[in-house]
Amino acid sequence: MTPFGLISGYDGLVCDLALPVPVVFATNNASRSPHAVGEALRSLGVQVRDQLVLTSSRAAAQVLGEQLPPGSAVMAVGGPGVAKSLGEVGLLPTVAGDGTAVVAVLQGYGAGVTAADLGEAAHAVRAGARWVVTNEDATLP
Repeated sequence: MTPFGLISGYDGLVCDLALPVPVVFATNNASRSPHAVGEALRSLGVQVRDQLVLTSSRAAAQVLGEQLPPGSAVMAVGGPGVAKSLGEVGLLPTVAGDGTAVVAVLQGYGAGVTAADLGEAAHAVRAGARWVVTNEDATLP
């Protein structure tokens, strides 16, 4: 299967505009914020509000936001979209190695993620932090 899965068998996507449902733009790219994805779409001429962009980090942060008390410290490992998503659901994003005791780790893709970041995340998980990963990625396993 190609990295694009089922969609590789289609030439395009048709949305029935007569249906009274919103169009949501989804991406498994956890590194960018919904605003950054929205800006990319708008630069292509697509009119979209950031609230209608769903990233894998936003979905994962929403899960943690439902499970943890507001203000809980969560280690954000990945691109800026990971930390931003945590803040949007009322959690306190922290960075690997800053010494903050965390109750969870949210891990997603980030070009700048280092082995040291992953080591800090592993230590937090071993100490009992919940570990949530945004998605498996066939192109960057």
